[in-house]
Amino acid sequence: MRFEFFLTAFFRDGAPDALTTETAPAQEQSERSGVVRVAGALGRGVLAVAPWLFIAGLLWAAIFVRPQPLGSTVQPPLIEERDAFFGATLPTADVAWMVGSDGKILRSEDGLATWTRQDAATQEHLQHVAAWSEDRAVAVGNDGVALYTQDGGASWHLGDAPRSEIANKLLRVRTVGEAEAWAVGEMGALLHTQDGGASWARAMPEKDLAWADISFNGTGVSMLVGEFGEMRRSIDGGQTWETLTPKVESSLTSVAFAEEGQGVAVGLEGVILTTTDHGETWAQVNSPTEFHLFDVVWDADSQRWLAVGDQGTWVVGQIDGEWESGRISQNSMPWLMDVQPVDGGALMVGAQVGVWEGPAGAWRQFTSNGE
Repeated sequence: MRFEFFLTAFFRDGAPDALTTETAPAQEQSERSGVVRVAGALGRGVLAVAPWLFIAGLLWAAIFVRPQPLGSTVQPPLIEERDAFFGATLPTADVAWMVGSDGKILRSEDGLATWTRQDAATQEHLQHVAAWSEDRAVAVGNDGVALYTQDGGASWHLGDAPRSEIANKLLRVRTVGEAEAWAVGEMGALLHTQDGGASWARAMPEKDLAWADISFNGTGVSMLVGEFGEMRRSIDGGQTWETLTPKVESSLTSVAFAEEGQGVAVGLEGVILTTTDHGETWAQVNSPTEFHLFDVVWDADSQRWLAVGDQGTWVVGQIDGEWESGRISQNSMPWLMDVQPVDGGALMVGAQVGVWEGPAGAWRQFTSNGE
């Protein structure tokens, strides 16, 4: 009504004097009434289309108008509180990779001092990473993802890997030689590549069992460990596999070899198995922990075995000696999935990532900017 009144008043008050100077009162009144009626009709017409004009303007703005940034784009921190890292590798003393949730890949080129993020070809969780050199590496993860890089991670590519119709999570990958690697995972997945990760082939039929890890002793002997204490051994580079009698009923999560035929396997409920004959026979030792253990490695510099697991647990020991355990921090108890020896300590990744400085040392958790 205000808009209609405004138009009516405008035509009435703003009409030229020439329209009224030589007319009779009745004619003047008739002409003014006609003008008012025209103005009223025009006002009503404008009011009728005004909402549609307003809506059309909004649509035009939504389609064609793009907001301009007022400042620089805020970059998320390298390591966010919600991040989880599942695997790490150190091909040289200076270079390292970490992989984890949502396809996150971080690389360090200065001995773990700082990290940079690399673009992955996936947003699937990456479970593990292994490398032949500082330039060539492979990473595996959920939904059968198998990535490879030949340029230090400047670009990562999806490899061609076979898939199961049931489950396809790949849990670990290990490199051998110059371009060979093996990956293990759900549904008995044992995949093999000989071209640096570009193409993979199934090396064992599918089975309703998850393999958790594979290890090589350097002389042709390979070991597989997985659910329900399952263990298999190969003495011909993975061409054929012998099933070993399980030593435990709980799942085994990791296995590693050292020199002179020694090896260690760890698993749930703190299980530790050892061998001194290249995996032909295994014995269970008294474990210093009941927490789940998820990874084990031989620390050649410190001449000891090192394992990590749930609740921030670490375990160190010797096959023919004592085993001891502790936690990386009394104030923090994250689950830890991978351990890599570094200068008497270790890079540990999981719900937190950082450097552990040994049984008598401190835990240095990496900050959000990767330092």
